[in-house]
Amino acid sequence: MVYKYRDAYVVVDKIITIIPTTEIKLLNELEVYRLNLAFKAPELRTSSECWTPLQHILQNNVNTFEEKWKQDIRRIFNNE
Repeated sequence: MVYKYRDAYVVVDKIITIIPTTEIKLLNELEVYRLNLAFKAPELRTSSECWTPLQHILQNNVNTFEEKWKQDIRRIFNNE
């Protein structure tokens, strides 16, 4: 089995599309982080250097998974 490393930029891009517009703080944090990722080398975007800050953003803003969009975020982040 060949393992393909996941690009944090691509994951952030997917997550942003499913977040309701009412979640302004989360959307703003992810937009700023996506812009930051855009200027990183592709090989760095697959490393923990880029995944750990994304994990922290999500942990600080998504505490429960009662709503479908939050469950979808978890699935995208976990590559399910």
